[in-house]
Amino acid sequence: MAVFFWITIWQFASMYLGQEILLASPVSVVRKLFELSFTGNFWQSVGFSFVRIVTGFLLAMFLGIFLAVLAYWSKTVEILIAPVIAVVKSTPVASFIILCLIWIPSRNLSVFISFLMVLPYFLSACRLSLGMCWKAGVAA
Repeated sequence: MAVFFWITIWQFASMYLGQEILLASPVSVVRKLFELSFTGNFWQSVGFSFVRIVTGFLLAMFLGIFLAVLAYWSKTVEILIAPVIAVVKSTPVASFIILCLIWIPSRNLSVFISFLMVLPYFLSACRLSLGMCWKAGVAA
């Protein structure tokens, strides 16, 4: 129901503006998506993005596990990485994208941004899960 509501709002906003270049209508978007789905370049782009995003996620996952274990066993490591994680969590994604466009080639940007956005939360989840695992294991 909520999706239908927001698509309707989107449609009315697009009709109100009357300029597809500023706000394409949902109908135009679906039509274009249908057209593009029959082209090889579309699926190549989708595959390229998928691989880059999954790569960033996996890098964050492995580093998150490693840092979580280190932080669990060493208070010093936890204290050292806490400010970096706090900065990443509190900075908007768009800000990182703009800065990274200057430093990182655009073909690798999605890997780095995916990595950067997943790492703090995965690290937190790993630390919490590791602690709960030990607690449950000891209790069992």
